Amino acid sequence: MNSLFALTEGERIALIGLVAAVGAGIPGAFTLWLTNRVKKENTTQHGQSQKQLGKLTEVVTVQTVKLDEVRDDVREIAVKVDQHSDLIARHDEHLHHLPVHRATGTDGPRSIT
Repeated sequence: MNSLFALTEGERIALIGLVAAVGAGIPGAFTLWLTNRVKKENTTQHGQSQKQLGKLTEVVTVQTVKLDEVRDDVREIAVKVDQHSDLIARHDEHLHHLPVHRATGTDGPRSIT
């Protein structure tokens, strides 16, 4: 057994250096592995986030179009209400200018049948 571990002083120093180099490389290798894993997870999460943002953008766009359509409908209704209001006002003025028959309270005599 002595011959198995019988090393010269230079071989012992080289072996200690090798063990130290391997020991020093382990944290670096672990850090590299961990960094690559985190980068892969970040890339996956970024892709998922982009997909969700795309869906959200689509929904917002559709809702904006719907709101614009409702706004246009409301404007059309407002124009019609204004037109009807003017028409009612004209009819009201016309009704106030008709002669009223004193006896019947109407705009003229009525025939009784």
